[in-house]
Amino acid sequence: MEQRLYMAAHPLVTTNWHGMSVIVALRDLSPVQISGVGDITMIKTFYDKIAAKREPTVEEMNEYAERHHKLVQLAMAVPTYDEMMAIAGTHVDQEKINKDLREVREMFLRMPTGKEKEKLRTRYNSLELASKFLLPAEFTAPLVAWISGTSRSDIDKVTHDMLVKAYVLSQQGHDNPSDHISGNFERYPGDTLLKDDINLRAKLAWIREQEQRKAKG
Repeated sequence: MEQRLYMAAHPLVTTNWHGMSVIVALRDLSPVQISGVGDITMIKTFYDKIAAKREPTVEEMNEYAERHHKLVQLAMAVPTYDEMMAIAGTHVDQEKINKDLREVREMFLRMPTGKEKEKLRTRYNSLELASKFLLPAEFTAPLVAWISGTSRSDIDKVTHDMLVKAYVLSQQGHDNPSDHISGNFERYPGDTLLKDDINLRAKLAWIREQEQRKAKG
């Protein structure tokens, strides 16, 4: 019975590790735990995809990776995040990396504002990105997709037009936009994360729609 209870609370999720298929036991994170990691939305509309076409800065990549790794760290049960980091960092001289980061940080604080200081900021962010996030994307991406619910719900099917329509209907019916979009929007029974995301993004989509109409005159 104990084993059955544990398996129910820690579903097995398939991912990849340097080309090899592996299984990881994860725990479900509450909406509060995921929200605590940072500003995360599971909805990617047409407008989001257009905005994402530009090249991200190193700082943005660092922030993006930070959020994803925090999610994985909180959710991984077997093996744990620390166990995988120990394997990934076997041949990494972390002491030297930390020393380099300290030196760059000290230089940055002493330098006057200007182009050289911005170059140093980029160098620091690159060093930090390479040192902190040793787990490959092929390993973390499927786990994050499961944790966030994008791989086990219909959240990926939600569009900008659906959000706008749902917001208008919610205003007329005095309820929530998520009440007007059909589909599976629960990672587990009683979960509100994805519905909360729909409700927030629906209002933002409606605001964007009004701005577009105003711009067109």
